[in-house]
Amino acid sequence: MVMFSRGEELWLGGDLNGHVGSGNIGAEEVMGRHGYGERNDQGDKILSIVGMFGLVVANTYFSKPEAEKVTYSSGGRKSQIDYIMTRRRSLETLRDCKVFPGEAVTNQHRPVVCKMIIQADGTPQYHGMKKIKWWRLKELPYREDFVTKVKERISGKETTWEKLSENMRSVATVVLGKTSGKAPKAGKDTWWWNEEVQQAIAEERNRKRMRDQSQSDEAAQQYKAACSRAKTEVAKVKSKAYQDLYKKLDSTEGQ
Repeated sequence: MVMFSRGEELWLGGDLNGHVGSGNIGAEEVMGRHGYGERNDQGDKILSIVGMFGLVVANTYFSKPEAEKVTYSSGGRKSQIDYIMTRRRSLETLRDCKVFPGEAVTNQHRPVVCKMIIQADGTPQYHGMKKIKWWRLKELPYREDFVTKVKERISGKETTWEKLSENMRSVATVVLGKTSGKAPKAGKDTWWWNEEVQQAIAEERNRKRMRDQSQSDEAAQQYKAACSRAKTEVAKVKSKAYQDLYKKLDSTEGQ
């Protein structure tokens, strides 16, 4: 007997010679609604064993034409008896599962393949852009030092906007510093990341997971609506932040 730890990925495939059928009434925890044909006694046994080990039948979670569901065809008879199974949590990584109708493993069996996204071992490298830490201007010592050095650069000199902008960025790099270019931590460098935005994005991610698992039109529409709400919330708080910034720029302190 081969033992697998709970943390390991587990994918099983083979000819189980049973029909789990279309629909998933009474078996919602172990299969989707997009199987093929009618369930038989052997199919019930398959689902019972799959549920016992905390697995699901991957073939049944994606709406496909008949040709991409049928795994066995002979003498005019068609059925789905070859399955791929995985842990329930792995549904989040599953992107597709189908039959290649034009190929054959033997004379009657068609290959079943699935597409998944699995995080590689180790921490992924983030190659971002180093940015000036402009938010430090909110702090009085940084702001005063920045203003003083910019005035020294342009004092008594005729300058264009391009030259002024170049001087300001040059001074800011020295006074304010730059980010490392690594992925920012939650809440860092994201002054607009308030509770409303966090809730909207969390809902968007939840709806995406539900869409990927159910593959229904209703779930897709709910995900689309959640995306729209998240974008709206981000736009609202950014707009307010910029308006506050513009007001400060129009003040004596801003000048």
